[in-house]
Amino acid sequence: MKIHGTAKGGALDTKDFGVAFGGGSAYPDGNCVNGTCSNVTVDTDDKPSFADGCYSFNGSSSDVEISTSLVTTACSISAWFKTNTVSGDHSIFGQTEALGINLYIHNTQLRCSQLAGGGTQLLGTTTLEVDTWYNVILTKTAESGGGGNAVTTMYLNNGLENSESDWSDGTSGAVSLISGHQTDYWDGFLADFAAWNVVISSDLRTEINANSGALISSLSDKSGITTYYPMDEIDGSTCKNIAC
Repeated sequence: MKIHGTAKGGALDTKDFGVAFGGGSAYPDGNCVNGTCSNVTVDTDDKPSFADGCYSFNGSSSDVEISTSLVTTACSISAWFKTNTVSGDHSIFGQTEALGINLYIHNTQLRCSQLAGGGTQLLGTTTLEVDTWYNVILTKTAESGGGGNAVTTMYLNNGLENSESDWSDGTSGAVSLISGHQTDYWDGFLADFAAWNVVISSDLRTEINANSGALISSLSDKSGITTYYPMDEIDGSTCKNIAC
């Protein structure tokens, strides 16, 4: 079942409400960039309770390639993940350029790194477990004066994991990968992935994590969302971006 279009019982989904009544797109900052899936399947059994489906990644060749860097200056990312393993490195999201970020798990630890600046890295404090759904939100401010002073903060289930103030802005034009960054493929499930061109507020972080999780499409404020992959369907090989 799709989570876009019409909802159960025939009611319009909140993200289509504005379009249906002449109000324009519900995602005014959407970039309309779809992803391309390789060896990814849709799973409706292991999904989060609030979603209609999720993507399953095999840990060796599954990824979603996106033809844009998604995050460069001020930005945020949110994704729900469930891992099948707590051994080795497995990337959730990464960018193919030196100033890009790599959000991944290392054994039982959530991490985020940036190759510039000698390998700037955030280390999580929570011990991750298999077969458990988590929400990760990453926010990054813009550099001030080009001094490598952007503040990057990582949250798990809306709890602060770590924050550092020595990050750099990324560059536009790089390719982004959901899973597969530096061949560290994700082994498990991902759901409801979104990116913003702003640092999202604490209120939005709370909404995303309320009542064991909420879809991005249900948020009260969708401004700044450039990319939203519900990850409940694959059209051929296309991961649909409904922020369009």
